[in-house]
Amino acid sequence: WANPVCGPTRALIQSGLYGIHTGIGENPNDKNHGLPASAFVLPNRLPVAYTSLVVGKWHLGDDLQGPTHPNDVGYGLYSGSLRNLALAGGDYFRWQHTLNGSTGGNATYAPTVNIDDSIRVLATLPEPFMLHVNYNSVHTPLHAPPPDLHTQNLPPKPNKNPIVYVNAMTEAADTELGRLLAELPANTYVIMVSDNGPFNKAVEPPLDPNRVKGTLYQGGIRVPMLIVGPGVNPGRVNAPVGVVDLFATIIELTGGTLPAFTDSVSLVPYFTDPSLSLRTYVYSERFRPNGMNPKYKYRTRTVRDSQYKLLRRMGLRDEFYDLLADPYERINLLDKGMTPKQQAALTRISDYMEGL
Repeated sequence: WANPVCGPTRALIQSGLYGIHTGIGENPNDKNHGLPASAFVLPNRLPVAYTSLVVGKWHLGDDLQGPTHPNDVGYGLYSGSLRNLALAGGDYFRWQHTLNGSTGGNATYAPTVNIDDSIRVLATLPEPFMLHVNYNSVHTPLHAPPPDLHTQNLPPKPNKNPIVYVNAMTEAADTELGRLLAELPANTYVIMVSDNGPFNKAVEPPLDPNRVKGTLYQGGIRVPMLIVGPGVNPGRVNAPVGVVDLFATIIELTGGTLPAFTDSVSLVPYFTDPSLSLRTYVYSERFRPNGMNPKYKYRTRTVRDSQYKLLRRMGLRDEFYDLLADPYERINLLDKGMTPKQQAALTRISDYMEGL
């Protein structure tokens, strides 16, 4: 599970904490509502031998100088867009490119710049390193990528067939990623994950376009995660996993030190035995405004175990689903008589949610 929008998910990776413990429940779109400097711990938790760099979209506060700028929270280099491209008045071909503390216009396709910058850094970067690459793709505005990066037959305008434009953008991102993978040392761990589910124009049945990005239904928070590297046996993990778990995973892989309190669980044991189940529950949420102790104007939370999911929204009736029998969340079990097993699961999951 991710969070339903990108900024809070990115905060999970950097902090190893759920948004309820950092105050980030919504996208921070200015310097006053970014992740608190005290929560930026990932690059500072790695052994001193590691060089940490971040390339691409940041979206955890857009100030050019502290306290939420990547350079000021432990990253040795930052190159990319501090916000969504459209928020800065641009698009994928005309955008504001920040290199450390300086920003200027860039007229090259953003994913290409991200990978060019990453490869350029790798050419002189000593091992060990952590390179955190963040595409703006696949995100609005929909567009036709450079033709050498995809094979889709695109109609003149995206609104005629948005799905094929999404496919072209995805293929272009994948093509560029292939250039980076070809340059990485053989002993590199590579983790790939999405920061939220697809947006409404990017889905087809059986997904409901009203239950995707921005919502806490499965279409908004269930995302792919791929991990490859030394000692990672091929396999699929069916147990609950959260994007928040990347924090502890990266720290264990690098030999760093976990903080005294974390919501993150290392995924490293899955590398040799994907049949394990390291978590009982995983959690996701969305709230606003951001803040360590906000008086929520809007809040929605969800918890799942290996089978059941509870969705709780302010002012609305709870929803409770059996994800094994009903993966697209069509049947709210609270609308019918529940079995003792279901009632016990509801009580356990609700207690966990309220105890966070």
